[in-house]
Formats: sequence, C-alpha cells, structure tokens
Amino acid sequence: MELKNKTLYHFRDGRRKNLNWMVGNEFIVDSKYKNYICSDVKRIDTDLSDVEKKIAYYKMLRDNETPFKIAERMLELYREEQCPDTIGRINCMFFCDEASLGYWCHRFGPYSELYEVELTGTAFKTSTLLFPFAGSNCTYEDFLKLCENYWNPDLTDEDLNDYAEYLFQGKVFVREKLDIEKIRNKYNS
Repeated sequence: MELKNKTLYHFRDGRRKNLNWMVGNEFIVDSKYKNYICSDVKRIDTDLSDVEKKIAYYKMLRDNETPFKIAERMLELYREEQCPDTIGRINCMFFCDEASLGYWCHRFGPYSELYEVELTGTAFKTSTLLFPFAGSNCTYEDFLKLCENYWNPDLTDEDLNDYAEYLFQGKVFVREKLDIEKIRNKYNS
C-alpha cells in the first residue's frame, strides 16, 4: 500500500544511538536498509531445488537455530518466491498504528523509545499474530503455510488489526518523541 503523510508509531531501542531519531529530522529507508532485528538472518537461496530448500529447513531444526531465525528465513523464502514485490522484513523499518499501539507498548522494555512519525512511501500491513513460530515437529510444507498466512493476512479480522505491524520503505519524518510510560498507562486503564 502507498502511504502519503501517514501517522504511525515506531519503537526503538534507546540504547542504540542513531542521529536519525531527532524530532524534526527526515530520513529514507530503502531496499539497502537492514534493520537490526534481522541483521544476522541469512536468506535461503531461492535457486535451490525444492528438495534442497527442505533440507535447509530441516538442517535449521537439527542445528537448533532459534525459532525467530527460522521464521525470518522461511518468511523471506516464501516472500521472494510468492510475492517478490512485497517489502521484505529484512530490509524494512517496522511501525504500528494507533489501534495496535497498546499491544506494542507492552512488548518493549524500559529502554525503549517511542516516536510518532509521518510516513510517505510503500508499506505492507500484516499482524504479529501471524508470525510463524512453530515447534520442531512442524513440516516444511506446514511452515510454508504459516508463512502464506503472514503474507496474506485477512485484515477484516479486527483481532489481527489490534496487533498490526507495518513493514515500510520510504521517507520517515520524526514528528514527536512520546512518553512511553504515559502511553502504557493510557492503555492500562
């Protein structure tokens, strides 16, 4: 979806210094951007045969890769093969909207900072409830089905919208740094 001057919110680790995050500043997130939560995720080669892709998946399980890394690698594989024009999680910045702000406020620790931003660019909206965490008994085919659900969310389901996440590339204008505790308290009452 295309956004023009859309107000959304971004949580970031306040311990990580970044001069972009100053009120009034503007910066670009493009396809070369690598977000820190996915910075060490290695893609599965889409040129591999289906059998080799399955082997790569089961090798991740055997080698006890974290469920997060497995999910990120499989999400990227599915996206590259099934919806390559969609923004990938590895090269995006994550945002939330006001409807999901209450959820996200409670997901981030005391070191987090919260910013209200204005976005102009391309976004993909999905729900964190669809993030494909699966157990070690999940087959390759079952995991791909979980990835399909993430990349094809039914956003008419209000429950999913309460846990929305936006993957974004484009221009970010930092409008305001918010008091995260005030926002948390607002959603506690």
